[in-house]
Order: sequence, then C-alpha cells, then structure tokens
Amino acid sequence: MSKDNNQENINTAQTSDKNEEKDLTTDSSVTNAPKPSSIFNRTIKIGKKEIKALYIAIAAFVLIVAVTLTMVFTLTSGSQASPERVWSVYVNAYNSQDFEKLAGAIYPEDSQEYNDFINDNSGYFDTERLGSETIDTEDFSIVFNNDRFAYATVTIITEDSQSGYDIYFKKIDGKWYLYSDIDFSSKSTDFVTIG
Repeated sequence: MSKDNNQENINTAQTSDKNEEKDLTTDSSVTNAPKPSSIFNRTIKIGKKEIKALYIAIAAFVLIVAVTLTMVFTLTSGSQASPERVWSVYVNAYNSQDFEKLAGAIYPEDSQEYNDFINDNSGYFDTERLGSETIDTEDFSIVFNNDRFAYATVTIITEDSQSGYDIYFKKIDGKWYLYSDIDFSSKSTDFVTIG
C-alpha cells in the first residue's frame, strides 16, 4: 500500500504543478507583460509624411550650412577682406587695364565717387600719364592698421624703375579700399592723389 500512496502523492504533485502552470499562463498580468527580447526588437513604422519631413529637415540643414560657409568664406577671403588683397586687386586691374575693377578697389561700386571716377578718367590707361604699362609689387608691408584705416609701404617695379610708395587704405562698410588712386609716374616715395 505504500507503493500506491507514493504513486498517488506523485500524481497529485504533478497535477498541482500543471494547475500552477495553467494559472500563470491564464493570468492576464503575466501574458500582457512584454517578453524581454521583444522590447529591443520593436520596429518603428515611418510613414510617407515622416520621411518627407525628414528629407525637408536634412535639406534645410544642408542649406543653412552652405549659406553660413559661403558668408564666412566671403567675409574672410573676399577681394576686399584686407589691405593686402585690395592692393592685389588694384595691381591686377592696373595690369589688365580693367578700369571698373580698378575703380572698385578705390571706391564702393554703388557710390557717387565710383561713378565720377569712371566718368572723369576716360584716358586713364595712357602710358604717358601712367609711366608704365604694368607694375609689379616687390614689397608690401603694413605699417599701421586699426580696423578703419591702414597704411602700408610698397615697393613697386615698373618697366624701367623701382620706386617706394606710401599707400593708405580706408574701410567702408566692412570692406577695404585704397584711400585714393596712385600716380606711378611721379617716381616719388610720397603719397600722391589723383582725381
């Protein structure tokens, strides 16, 4: 009889274990709880509107970065960002006989002085007046620069001579300009104003 009792106790234990398992699987708090692996495997569904908004946001960001970089590049490396660059523009304009570019190195293009300079100097590139068809800069040294005015000493080589000049610059609306035109025919080391 003890065998039957033992067998009966084993059957009762197995039945109670199955009942407990059933209770766990039918308990709503247990079945609604997320499985640990499903928390990390969720997929995010993105519709066409969200994708379009994402593309627009990326395009706007790229546009803002491009405009910012362009502005920074223009302000720091433009032709009138420093007295040295204005001088280079002036020399290149002189050598290529580009009168408008030369005038733009002296006056703001939207100014009355610019227009007057253009209108009053029709024979500007006559070699007798200039003394030389081309000029080259041998030395350019800033002596003074206070963010409004600058002064430089420049050694210029023409076709037949070498001369030193004192060149003055002014800053107007964040851009540098020559203070006035230079008379290279004077062969003087003094600052000479024309016009």
